[in-house]
Amino acid sequence: MDLAQGGTLFLDHVGELHPAVQPKLLRMIEDKAFYRVGGLKKVKVDLRIVSTSNADLAGRVELGSFRLDLYYRLNAARIHLPPLRERSEEILPFARMFLAEFAHEKRKRFTAIRRDARDLFCRTTGPAMSDS
Repeated sequence: MDLAQGGTLFLDHVGELHPAVQPKLLRMIEDKAFYRVGGLKKVKVDLRIVSTSNADLAGRVELGSFRLDLYYRLNAARIHLPPLRERSEEILPFARMFLAEFAHEKRKRFTAIRRDARDLFCRTTGPAMSDS
């Protein structure tokens, strides 16, 4: 938490958070403070929280494995990003971006993705993608 002070705390896979930890996180969010492990003094925090989950949190709330009050606190602003397999038109642009970054990092002159590799991307992800 100290490292996120004045910035952003990123919680990845928040749906996997152990039930015993959920009330502690909720308390920290509500009180804007926490106790360090073994600490006796409350530490104030000023941060924003961004959390991600590929789990259905509403479903976990219904099953009782995720706290409803924590769900509402974390669900204040929601951005739904469909899986890449559902956005197949974005695969080749991503692949080109990663190729350019890798080429720059390794000081290589990679400039294109072979047609057979592009075709493989298209076959494994759904409808054909353009080569633009």
